[in-house]
Amino acid sequence: MKKVVTIAATGLFILLSGCNTTDKQDEEKAQPESASTSDTVVKIEAAIAAPLSLEEALTDADLVAEVKIQEIVGEVEETLPKTIFSAEVTNVLKGKEEQKTIKLFQNGTKEIGFNDNELFSEGDTYVLFLNETSSSSEADYWIQGEETGMYKVSGDTLVKQALPYEALAPLEVQTLKSGSESDVQQVLDKNRFYELITEKGGNK
Repeated sequence: MKKVVTIAATGLFILLSGCNTTDKQDEEKAQPESASTSDTVVKIEAAIAAPLSLEEALTDADLVAEVKIQEIVGEVEETLPKTIFSAEVTNVLKGKEEQKTIKLFQNGTKEIGFNDNELFSEGDTYVLFLNETSSSSEADYWIQGEETGMYKVSGDTLVKQALPYEALAPLEVQTLKSGSESDVQQVLDKNRFYELITEKGGNK
């Protein structure tokens, strides 16, 4: 039976502004000694800074794209442990990406959870707000705001993983609640979301 250890990373913020994954996004070291034990699952809980508006997030992102997760290609033990995924770019909503396959960071690993976020699974499709990594050669992008910059594709809808946007309320099909305000997930009409991104400065 696996033992679960939860670590509250006081003062650790997932920034929703332009920064790279090693310079600013990781504010404190939170690498526990017990992470190396095979029968222990470590959970890191980090406070989320006040999010950017949708317009600000879109302006700040280097790439907003629909991607299909392919596989795990590695892990890194930096200030915060991260998993590296390869992903197929299926639709670019903002920015330019000539590669059909990119590598991206997601906070957490199989043994070290981050904010109770599930790791991506092979075959899942997401719309992600991404920023280029500037001091790491292991991945091309990190996720802006981590879970706040993730929208999981489910048929004709998108599920915003955390912190709902009031600006997206007109696109809501439903909302899913599991606790506090930050746990509210917006279920959005996918096509209308793509149209809104175009209106607010995305690719035509």
